[in-house]
Amino acid sequence: MRSPIPEIVSASIRRPWLTLGLCLALAALSLLFAMNRFDMTTDTAALISPDV
Repeated sequence: MRSPIPEIVSASIRRPWLTLGLCLALAALSLLFAMNRFDMTTDTAALISPDV
């Protein structure tokens, strides 16, 4: 079984602007996902269970 890595590298070298665009799009989607899915609170009352 051949590794797909050399083919991916060759395609990236042949089309650097497409590679850059895909990487930027993936980074933007990752940022949107993180902004919408991850919540952070600094309220210490909410961080510690009242049962403790």
